[in-house]
Amino acid sequence: MRAVVVGASSGLGRCIGVDLGRRGDQVALLARRYDRLVDAAKEASPGTLAIACDVTDESSCQAAIEEAAAGLGGIDALVYATGIGPLAPIEKHDADTWRRVLETNVIGAAVSPTPRFRISRPRAVSPPTCPHSAPRSHPPGRGSPAIT
Repeated sequence: MRAVVVGASSGLGRCIGVDLGRRGDQVALLARRYDRLVDAAKEASPGTLAIACDVTDESSCQAAIEEAAAGLGGIDALVYATGIGPLAPIEKHDADTWRRVLETNVIGAAVSPTPRFRISRPRAVSPPTCPHSAPRSHPPGRGSPAIT
């Protein structure tokens, strides 16, 4: 399988990407933090691609998906595992913080990699896509939002 994992520099995305590589799949790891991607790619398997991608920037995602498709010879699956979330009482965050959260966790998933991924695949059947944007698996504290 040729898989693209978005949000692969840490957390679930990194775990999924590394595991796919270790089991023998061809994998492209995408995220903002390129240095962490390189480390994850080395951990996964030889030939795993590390590609910088900011899901809040549509042109960055388009270029990253095109690079992944070219490097893998096509794409069979996409995992969207980005997620950010402020870890403090909700009243401590301003509107800009919440805009960043929405841009990454919601808008990024809707408009950045997924539609471009579908366009990059000349097949009649829609490819499997696994969107996930849970930033952390910590229980919320008092005054904090619960995110699942």
